[in-house]
Amino acid sequence: MNILAFDTCSSYCTVALKVGSDLFTRIDNTKLSHSKYLLGFINSVLSDAKIEPSMLDAISLTCGPGSFTGIRIGIAVAQGIAFGNDIKIVPISSLALVALATRKQLIKENKTFSYVLATLDARMNQLYGGWYDLRSAIPSLIGREWVLSPEKLPEIDSHGFSQHNGFNFKTYIHDRQNIDLKSAIIISGTGLEYLNNFPQEYIDISKNRFDNLQIHAADLIPVSEDALNKNIATSAEGLQPVYIRDNVVS
Repeated sequence: MNILAFDTCSSYCTVALKVGSDLFTRIDNTKLSHSKYLLGFINSVLSDAKIEPSMLDAISLTCGPGSFTGIRIGIAVAQGIAFGNDIKIVPISSLALVALATRKQLIKENKTFSYVLATLDARMNQLYGGWYDLRSAIPSLIGREWVLSPEKLPEIDSHGFSQHNGFNFKTYIHDRQNIDLKSAIIISGTGLEYLNNFPQEYIDISKNRFDNLQIHAADLIPVSEDALNKNIATSAEGLQPVYIRDNVVS
């Protein structure tokens, strides 16, 4: 299966292409405009693999949340390639990518955590976030993703995050003296930029965190393969951005 994946929602533009068992990747380490590098990176990995866009089975991309410009660039490029070649598209949340990268880093460091608060810097002193269950190969979203000011983090309890499969988030976060802190929650992502504005109970939890998590589109590929095997994909016409600015916790 030939899958092209790219991420334009994170700080760095990344591209990955899987052709059979071979993986070809590119990353912009300068945090410059995604529009400056994305098409060039895509052409480069296709050239490395010696295939044409028409030979792709699917395109996977982060569809948001993130910067409006980054999201629009990714959507436009995916649609441009898919329209002309009738290619399936697998859109994946940029916060899910944070969760995937977190799980990958935990495995690398031989650490175990059950849940991650995946975050992204939403600017304007806000963060995008979502709780993800890390206990399977593909992290699953708990409840919904949201955008809020850091000081409002406790308010997400009212949106279904208090309990999950027997785990009591509210107890863990707010009354933790009798809770084992070693293997439950970790916080990851660029939303940690606002750590000093987190409520104290979240600052305590953030002792388990990845500040400089490496995010790469290559981590989208196994999720995309799983989705394609389950016949979960969309067309170029059906691809939609996810801004979640309307999911503000108030």
